[in-house]
Amino acid sequence: MSIVEPDTGELTVLLTKDEAEQLTAKIKSFAGVLCQLVKEAHDKQAWRAMGYGSWGAYTKAEFDISRSRSYQLIKYAE
Repeated sequence: MSIVEPDTGELTVLLTKDEAEQLTAKIKSFAGVLCQLVKEAHDKQAWRAMGYGSWGAYTKAEFDISRSRSYQLIKYAE
């Protein structure tokens, strides 16, 4: 199925329910891996090894995420 954006005429092809469920499962799988890697970087103090003054400075500079967001990812990994 596809839709046309009335203002721009842009065509968007929509996923089937099955395709959407498969895509969502992939996202969850990759998110889990990402969170485990963030936790490892935190636990092993990657920020120190790279010369950052803090975990927050590292997450902002390297990933453009806040310290609090990084801790949400870590909590998800746990």
